[in-house]
Amino acid sequence: MLALKPAETATSATREWKARLDLGFMKKNQRSVLAHRKHTGPLVVQRPFYPEGEVCHVYLIHPPGGVVGGDKLAINVDLQEQSRVLMTTPSAGKFYRSDKLKGVQVQKLKVAEQACLEWFPQETIFFNGCNSELITDIDLTSGADFCGWEINCLGRPASSELFEQGRIVQTIKLQRNQQPVFIERNVIDGGSELLTSACGFNRKTVFGTMLATSMDKSICDDLQQQWHNHNQAVSITLINDILICRYLGDSAEQAKKIFTEVWTSVRKKQSNLSPCAPRIWST
Repeated sequence: MLALKPAETATSATREWKARLDLGFMKKNQRSVLAHRKHTGPLVVQRPFYPEGEVCHVYLIHPPGGVVGGDKLAINVDLQEQSRVLMTTPSAGKFYRSDKLKGVQVQKLKVAEQACLEWFPQETIFFNGCNSELITDIDLTSGADFCGWEINCLGRPASSELFEQGRIVQTIKLQRNQQPVFIERNVIDGGSELLTSACGFNRKTVFGTMLATSMDKSICDDLQQQWHNHNQAVSITLINDILICRYLGDSAEQAKKIFTEVWTSVRKKQSNLSPCAPRIWST
């Protein structure tokens, strides 16, 4: 997989990539299959994998390796009735520093009756000086299920790069039968008091949100008890039937580990299946 290093990123005046990927899934012969695939620009998927039978595992790939100012990426995923799909990425997403133009990635996820989408991208790294917008729009019918997360890294502290300049706008919207049930919008300015304040990020550099539908109070109580004394900032709440797990710390790997453990309980409730981690996570 090709990846542009930060020093190699072109200015938005010389390189603006518009990319779109449309994926459609349906259940066929006891399997969920990729029935429709269309792409424009550098957004593709590998062939589906079936490590657990019915569930279709798909790896989403963006060969350039990151988004710069002027780039616009659109990902549309449509699950038909009774299909089950797990989607992930082979590596971290990146929003590179920008010369003022905004880099945008929009993800529209549509899930039909008795279908379930598990959306587990690797972490997204927001480089110092980026101007970025990340939108995730989840559209469910009354009998559909969703479990997914977003893990975000502010700057690259291991390389002594903090998020001191730039802007991040992140929106997550989940609606059922066209009615919004969860909306979150974060606007983060580099170097702002929000990043250092004890009532903000408290100098932590990694934050994540995980959502899971069709949950109940008993699962929420069990998970709250499990993570009550954890040394990382983890919170678990329930709004109607949506379980919301949040992480605030300094490790994307730690966030992913926590969310994966929560997924163990969530998956048994949604489908009575044990988690089957994508093979690419082990490479």
